[in-house]
Amino acid sequence: MNHYYILDKHQKLVSIKTYLVQTQQVSLSRIKEIEAKVETSSIPLISYLVDEEVVPKPRLQQILFDLFHIPFRSVSDIVFDKTSKEKLSRVIQKAFAAEHKMIPLQISGNTVMVGITDPENLICIKKLDQTFPQYRFTPIFILFSGFTWFYKLLYNENWSLPLSCTPCPSPDRGMDIFIEVRSPEQDKNLIDTLYQEYEKNQTALAVKEIDRGQAFFEFIRINHGKITRRFGCSAVEFLLKKRGPGFW
Repeated sequence: MNHYYILDKHQKLVSIKTYLVQTQQVSLSRIKEIEAKVETSSIPLISYLVDEEVVPKPRLQQILFDLFHIPFRSVSDIVFDKTSKEKLSRVIQKAFAAEHKMIPLQISGNTVMVGITDPENLICIKKLDQTFPQYRFTPIFILFSGFTWFYKLLYNENWSLPLSCTPCPSPDRGMDIFIEVRSPEQDKNLIDTLYQEYEKNQTALAVKEIDRGQAFFEFIRINHGKITRRFGCSAVEFLLKKRGPGFW
């Protein structure tokens, strides 16, 4: 993943479309035609290239690995563990998975394998890294058909395109740690994780007269209510901004 972030940061990232044209595997006119069709459908580019046999799957597997250093696999190779269902759906919630067409596939110890359908999902994984510092996220490319199949297994409903989508944030956030809260009560584990990171970087503070964890939660809960009521949104992002040796 770091390979992607470094290239993107220095504007040296080569897209799949650019690579196919530069290597003369697909003509520019054909790429423009494909772009138009992808933009009006819910199918990601990678899946379209395979489904329409524009590029043979083995060849596309090699291209993706050469460009992003990430394997392209079939979800049929992944054994779905029902005992991990609750934990997986908590790490990547249904709404987030639906928006970004990415899905948690397996969890082993502190490692979570995530199926992504587009290279831009790597930016979303950066967000997950910061939201869940206790986990290590390992991405693999999967087809959209595999994503929808696994989505139904994990969330017990068919995938559908959300009415509105919000992009994942830029990866250039340094050491900032942030969470997205939809319901303070239901997302208390996320808030607790953020609080733990806050305390780890506030060693100079020794005030113990109040329950700082509960105060932190109440701060999130109250401000979440104010912001959602004022702006009519369903989720609010809270972050710890890195400033010198601690967070502010």
